[in-house]
Amino acid sequence: MDASVQLSILEFRARQAVVSLGSRIQQGVPWKDLNMDCANVTRAHIEVFALQTFLSHISATGDAALKRILNKLCTLVYQPPVIIK
Repeated sequence: MDASVQLSILEFRARQAVVSLGSRIQQGVPWKDLNMDCANVTRAHIEVFALQTFLSHISATGDAALKRILNKLCTLVYQPPVIIK
């Protein structure tokens, strides 16, 4: 539940998505067949940006009540999925 760990994981995912897309481009895959790869890169970078924005707003606020609310919202949005076995 540590935000810095969550951010690191999302950044790693974004880097991997770019590397995968670059690899497919170098293999000569036509642009028309790269739609899902481009969407994955976009989605991964949006998630990094959104979490960074959450974290910067949380750290910038001086209002303790607002900070608690933003922390709860951030946890709700970025909590790891529950895996039921």
